This record gives sequence, C-alpha cells and structure tokens, in this order.
Amino acid sequence: ITEIESFETLHCHIDKSISFLFQGINKGLNSSLVKRSPTTNADANYSVVERVSRLPYYLVVQFLRFEWKKGEDGGNRAKILRPVEFPFELDAYEFCSDDLKKDLNDKREQVRLRNDTPAAERQPIEQGELKNETAYYELAAVLSHQGRDADGGHYVSWVRQEGDKWICFDDDKVSGV
Repeated sequence: ITEIESFETLHCHIDKSISFLFQGINKGLNSSLVKRSPTTNADANYSVVERVSRLPYYLVVQFLRFEWKKGEDGGNRAKILRPVEFPFELDAYEFCSDDLKKDLNDKREQVRLRNDTPAAERQPIEQGELKNETAYYELAAVLSHQGRDADGGHYVSWVRQEGDKWICFDDDKVSGV
C-alpha cells in the first residue's frame, strides 16, 4: 500500500544504536508495526518504508530525545542523553523517493562539477525560488534543550551568521561563538 503524507519535520529517532544523524533519520523512515490483518484476522507484522517525494527549501530535523519510562508511579518522560553527531552539511538524497532522485540527478551533477573546479572559478548553481533541487542542506541553526526533565529545562539556540560565525541566543544573553 502506498500513501502520500505531508511532513514539516524529519525525525531523528535516538536509541543506544544511534550515533549519527543519518542513522536516526533512517530509523524513523524504516520501521515496522503490528496490525490486525484484514485477510487473516490475526496480528501481522508490517514494514513501513517512508521516502521524501518533495524537498522543502528549509529542512527541519527534530532529535527525539524523550521517551516514556514505565515506573511504579505509572511512568514519566525521560531524556535520552546519548550524543548524536550531526554534520554541517546534510545530504538528504538517500531519504528521497526514486522519482525525486531522478529529478535531483542533473543539479547534483552540476554541484559535483562545480566542486571539482577551483574555488575562485566556481559559479553558483541556479535553483528554483524556495526550492531545493540538490538535496544538500547547510546547517543554519540548532535549538537545544538543557535539562534532564521533559517538563522543565531551558532552550538555547545557535544561529549561523556569515561563514563560520555563530551567534548563541540564551534568553537575554546574545553572544558570538
């Protein structure tokens, strides 16, 4: 069965096997579930394979850092503290549908050829307005939760300015990083 759903955010599912962003995204896009089969009227295992069929101009990736921990008092949400490495440039090509990959190939070849030329001679790759036609994304900002509790804590953001200059926003404190 094929279904089309819209999305605003890719999720990076985190557990003890996840060390890198792309692993967590793959875990979220390739999963399984148990459902009652209409044919056999018994529980059956289904594989769920999701692929991106249209890329947004800005891609938001949410690290799923909270999980439900059962306890004597019923349970609570606990923060997963495992470090997960994320790149300054994300290639989302592997998360794309086969049809979208075909559409991306020409622009990606242009990027490859441009990257093979000396930096002083490089020309920008033209893309449609508010479209991503290469599946390459540059890290622009990070929003981070500080604290161990899902119901408390503090958020801090880092936003990329020009080049490698970053600005940290921590409530009323703004500083270069």
